[in-house]
Amino acid sequence: MQEDSPQPNPPLRRVLASPWPLTLGLFVPLWLLVQSRVWLGLELGVVDRGVLELWVHGPQPGWLDWVPFIHPPGYSLFMNTMDAVSRAAGVEAASLVFWFGAVLTLTASLLAVRVAQQRWGALPAVVVSALVVFDPQSLRPFEHYPLARLALLCAFLALTASPRVSLAAAIAATFVSVEIHLSSWFLLGPLLAWKVVFGDGDERGWSGRVLLSLLGLFALTTPFGLYEALAFGGGPGGDPGRATVEWANPFLLLALLLALRGRLRGPALAALCFTGITWALQTLQLADGTPFPYSLHYFELVGPVMVLILVGAWVEVRAATVNPKSTVTLLAVLLVASQWTLFLRGLLEIFVQGRWILMVG
Repeated sequence: MQEDSPQPNPPLRRVLASPWPLTLGLFVPLWLLVQSRVWLGLELGVVDRGVLELWVHGPQPGWLDWVPFIHPPGYSLFMNTMDAVSRAAGVEAASLVFWFGAVLTLTASLLAVRVAQQRWGALPAVVVSALVVFDPQSLRPFEHYPLARLALLCAFLALTASPRVSLAAAIAATFVSVEIHLSSWFLLGPLLAWKVVFGDGDERGWSGRVLLSLLGLFALTTPFGLYEALAFGGGPGGDPGRATVEWANPFLLLALLLALRGRLRGPALAALCFTGITWALQTLQLADGTPFPYSLHYFELVGPVMVLILVGAWVEVRAATVNPKSTVTLLAVLLVASQWTLFLRGLLEIFVQGRWILMVG
């Protein structure tokens, strides 16, 4: 007589039937608890502000100007808006950046979970939730980076949506993203180029129109000081630091290799292009390559995008693998464990002494 196959634990099955019980009932509260500890640490003076970084460059000369070091007009608009609101509310700009950044970071995380649930189902969405909520990059809401992170995620989703969003929506999302942070080009440009060259006939035309419109709109902003910003230089000089993924998880980059043979090859190559360009800029000191933890935040921009790409690839591999699915699932568990470990490491770097995390309150 054939034995019945073991059934999943019913309570666990109920929990994993949707990503939201774990996300909203455990992950988000824990992340907010961490944010509150960091905030109290700031108020008590036991957080290293030089590591955390919140409000460094201050208000800019014009509201829609290109400014050093090659920041597009959206940056000036954001910085001056934060300055104006902080003055009107009578609060420190850094505190406004901290909490506004927390809201934007949390919004990007929840959006990524929702998209994963729609595209692949509950279990992959749980994996996405575990990776994006406890992203070590989310610990440092430096100026406009949380906004740029959300904008780049929206642009990526607009370009990879099925069915496709309207042409106007895709153009608007990509334009806003590159105007907030120039490094968005390093992912969106290769992604659009891939679609133009290797996409289906209709997709090629649609992607080509997005790319040409984006280039045209971008060109219209150049008279607002781009050439002066370029002449000023790309960043401070000094001894080059080492190429770094900031507080990103390097295992995410390795996991992207899973996608190079599947339907997500184009997005994965775009993310790897972003990585290569960013490392080159830092190594050549065209952008500051200061070592960890005082490094730049570029990889904060692509955290949710990379997670969605690699989890999508994980879904494909898990569906097609001839090996036990438990092996593929174990790899996902190890990836989550590495992410959480680096999240804790980043948190310890923020406090002057790590033990003070438990002492603030």
